[in-house]
Amino acid sequence: MRRPAATSRVPSLRMINVSGSRIPSGLLMRTRAQLCNNVIISYGSTECGLVATVPAAAVEGIETAAGYAMPWARVEVVDENGTVLAPGEAGRLRVWSDEMAEYVADRPDDRNLAPDGWFYPGDVGSVRADGLVMITGRSAEVINRGGSIVAPELVEEVLVAKAEIAQAAVFGVTNDKGFEEIWAAVVPRQPYRDEEVLQFCRQRLVEKTPDVLITVDAIPRTDNGKVMRNRLREIAVQRRKANMPRI
Repeated sequence: MRRPAATSRVPSLRMINVSGSRIPSGLLMRTRAQLCNNVIISYGSTECGLVATVPAAAVEGIETAAGYAMPWARVEVVDENGTVLAPGEAGRLRVWSDEMAEYVADRPDDRNLAPDGWFYPGDVGSVRADGLVMITGRSAEVINRGGSIVAPELVEEVLVAKAEIAQAAVFGVTNDKGFEEIWAAVVPRQPYRDEEVLQFCRQRLVEKTPDVLITVDAIPRTDNGKVMRNRLREIAVQRRKANMPRI
C-alpha cells in the first residue's frame, strides 16, 4: 500500500486473506478501496486450525471482529478462575475443535496451553451471541493501568490516525511505585508536539491515553512482522533511567 503504484485495483487480484494479527481499520479501508474489495479476515492457530472467519465487508465498523466461529469450533470466554462468561463479556478466549492437535513432547510450557482439554491461544476478547468472535489483544500484552484493561492495538490505531505519526507501538512499563503505565513508541512522519498528540488521544481514549511518548526511527519487529514489545520495554526502561524519553 505504500508503493506509489498502489493507486488502483489490481485486475488479477481476487481476494486478500488477513490472519495472524488484527489489521488496522484505516489500512483495511485503504486496501479495499485501492487493491481489492474482497478482504477475508481469518482467526485460528496451528493447534486448532481455522477457528473463525468473515468477509471484512460484513463487519465494517466493528474494530475488533475476528470472524464467526466455524461449525466445528467452540469458542468460549472465561475469567481468571475459568468461569465461562456471558456473550459480550470480555475475558480470556479458549477453543475446542475436532481438529485440535496435541503436542507429542510433554513440555511444561505446552502443558499450560491446554490444561483442561481446551486450547488457550493467549488472546483476550469476547464472543457475541451470534457467534462473532472479537479479539482485543494478547493476554500477555494487555496493560492494566489502574484497573483499566488496555489493549495496545486499540491505542496504536488512534495514534496513527494523527497526521504526524506514521507508525506506533504501545506497551506497558511498570513505574517506581509498582503501577503499570502506558508507553507508546512512535515513528513520526513529520515533527510533532507531545502534548498535541496526547490531547488528540485523550479526546478518543480518555483514561487509556499513553502516559509517555518516545520517538524511534523504526518499530522493532520479528521476521513475521509482529511488534517486539519486550525489546521496546527494555529500551524504554533504559531511557527512563537516563531521563531521556525521546530516542
